[in-house]
This record gives sequence, C-alpha cells and structure tokens, in this order.
Amino acid sequence: MKKLVIPFMSVALILLSSCANSPDSIKSNKHESDKTQVTFVPSDKIYDDFESAYSAGYSKFILPDSSTIKQTIPDGVYNLELAYSNANNSIEWKKDKVLELYSAFNFSFDPIVDADENIALLQVNSEKIKIEPYSRPYISWKESDNGVNSVSENITSKNSYYIDHINTNAIPDELNNASSKALSVCEQVNDILGDELEFQVSDGYIIHTSNDVGYEIELRKSYKGIGIQNLISEYSSDSLFVKGNTLMSFAMQTYIDLDSNFSPEYFVGCDAFTVAKAEPLNEIISFKGACDILETELADNMSVKFDNVILMYEPRGTLVEAELSTDSQNIICTPKWYFIQDDVAQTGLHSINYITVDCVSGAVEVIMP
Repeated sequence: MKKLVIPFMSVALILLSSCANSPDSIKSNKHESDKTQVTFVPSDKIYDDFESAYSAGYSKFILPDSSTIKQTIPDGVYNLELAYSNANNSIEWKKDKVLELYSAFNFSFDPIVDADENIALLQVNSEKIKIEPYSRPYISWKESDNGVNSVSENITSKNSYYIDHINTNAIPDELNNASSKALSVCEQVNDILGDELEFQVSDGYIIHTSNDVGYEIELRKSYKGIGIQNLISEYSSDSLFVKGNTLMSFAMQTYIDLDSNFSPEYFVGCDAFTVAKAEPLNEIISFKGACDILETELADNMSVKFDNVILMYEPRGTLVEAELSTDSQNIICTPKWYFIQDDVAQTGLHSINYITVDCVSGAVEVIMP
C-alpha cells in the first residue's frame, strides 16, 4: 500500500486504496465569530495588513516565519460549486477517455478496452490505464516496474519538501524540474477529461536508493489561484464525513512519481470537474482579520505554533457509492483561511492539523489532536 486513499478516486496512471483511522482523542470544535470588529477587504487587498499581523503580538498562537508564507493574490474569491465532468457515470465516456489517455501518453500495448458497468480498462502485464469510480471521482493509471518510487523496497533516504510554504531558494533544482513535469502531465490529463480547474504543487519528495533516484510530486486542484484542500488531519473526526457534508479532500489529491529523467511512471489523479457556479465575493476577511478572530475565539489556555497560513477552498459534498447509485451532486467549495501545523501520516506522506476561519462568516473550526 502506498497512499492513504479512502473510497474517493480519480484520474491516474496507477492505483491503491486504504482506510484512515480516526482516534477518539480528536478535537474538532466549531463556533461562530462576532465579526463586528473585523475588516472586510477586496480579494486583491487580503495581505495589505500582513505586516500588522506580525507586529500584533498574539498570545494564543505563533505565526510561522513570514518568509514562508506565499502572499499569492488570487484572481478573485468565489462561492464555488463543482460538478463532475462525467456526472452521469457514462461508461462510454470512460472508454473514450481511456483511449485518449492511451494515445496521449504513448503506451505501447494493444489498445483494446475491457469495460464493465463501472470500469474501463486497458492492461497488458503491469502496464495499465484505468478509469474506475469509487464514489464519483475516477482513477486511471499506468504502472511501471522501473525506477524509484515511494514503494521501492531498497530506499535509503526520502527527503520531504512542503513546497507551498518553504522558501523557494530551499527547493532543489531537480525537484523544481520534477514539479514542472508533473504540472505538464496534469495539464494533458485535464485537457482530455474536460477539467476546468488548474493544479498547484503542494509537496515534493526526493527518494534515493543506493544507485538511483526518483521523485514524487503531490498536487492540489485550484481555481483562479486558490487551492482546494487536498490534505486532511490524521485526527479528523467523523463530523467531517457526515452524509451530505463530507469533506472531499481525498477527491482533490493527485500524485505523480517520476524517474531520474523526470519521466512519469505512476500517476494517481482526481476526477475532472466543471465549474457549476462561481459567484464572486466582493469582500472577504483579510489575513490579519482572520488572525484577530483566532485571538478572540480560541480558548484562553491554548498555545499553538503554526507552520503555514494559506487561503484555500474547503470542499464538501456527498460520497456516493458507485455500485448503489448513479446520482451525482455538486461539491461546495467554501473559501477559508487555513492555519496549519504540519504532520506526517502513517504512510510517511504529508498530513496536516489545522484551524480554519471562514472568509465570509468568520466561523472557526479546530481540527487538532
């Protein structure tokens, strides 16, 4: 098993799945904030009070080093709803797309599609392309037995880089090259599947064996410069997975393994989405406004140090079991400020503990151990 992937899936060039456990010792609290003293600003002004936040002297939390926060100005912030590109679960769509993926990535085996009610598959030995629903997202994949990846048996070292919040000067050139290739692959897949979203690189891994090296790049979906949450906490409670309001972050994950020549060997990607609704928000809570809300709303005895603060969309939707229903419901994406503590999952990959502040309502949610 390589990835922590519960019954959500995607478009990819290989597969795995496992289940996450949720310890009872979880802290997940929601409460509304009094926003009367909070300043709302246009989306291009959200970081204008950045320096003021760092000089405010908050007592309940410590912000990360200011150089690690990427002050990316988005092209607007939206009430966002996503629909699935293949919302009616068409097997003909899957068969067509498998063949298009086959052509785009220059597979050498015989392109004969094996299809059943839910799955379209091309496979010869270990070489595969597949589109399969787990809930509504799909997965297609290719598997290669060559090169180094995170399931290689003879790994000597694995270096992690949380690319979305480390100083860019600290990222090795080779990892930047791998990231560029990964983004290029994602763009190809997006074009084939009719995806209207973009991708951002969130994490990268350099994996060494005694005589070889490989790279793993993790990406998140994004819309007009704002990423959509693709990681969860190892300590997430069941409250995040209530029917009709499930946290759909696993449906936003994409991983790509590349060999030492930056050729993709293994791709696990999320489903393609179209934008069902994108209503612009004229004003939202600023960076400092979110910090001020935390200072007011967190418990007096709380003391926490954050590794990153980032504006992202929280995706919520309905997990539909493919064999039981072909119903497809939109995913609602709510813009929030994420105050993040880095963690490491049992798989050795990046996970997060976090507190969110809703950019419109000011509501605070704590997902921390």
